[in-house]
Amino acid sequence: MQMTFGARTSGVAFLFDGWKPETAVGFFASCALVLLVAAVLEVSQRFLPRLERWLVATQPSAAARNAGRAAYTVLTSGVSYALMLLSMTFNVYIFASIILGFGLGALLGGQLHERVPMRHERLAELDVSPAPPAEQVTILRVNGLACSACVVAVES
Repeated sequence: MQMTFGARTSGVAFLFDGWKPETAVGFFASCALVLLVAAVLEVSQRFLPRLERWLVATQPSAAARNAGRAAYTVLTSGVSYALMLLSMTFNVYIFASIILGFGLGALLGGQLHERVPMRHERLAELDVSPAPPAEQVTILRVNGLACSACVVAVES
């Protein structure tokens, strides 16, 4: 088995002996297919939070939820391991196809990613109520203790 990167375009096996393109056109068509599979895998991994929300919203039985998660795991793990085996051919073109496929999937699936609100958006959502009147404020006084976090003595 070759353990250094090479750039052959003919006679390279893609996972199976039966999938061994003999022409450059067939080889690059196979690389395009690998790129597409890697992109679909990347998009599907970004789809997982939506799948979880759908499983919660539809409230199927626990067995059905677990079967759905198991099917998703088997499918994505199988494709991931197949891509790993393809990368282990140490062919520059196949390796680049996988990496570019992941990048394309991240580009296409970017809108599926969970949006995290920015700090100013989270602050705007806070309930800002007016301070209570001075007579309603309770003052706690502790004598002789020191705050270990800020090393400030509390004195009355």
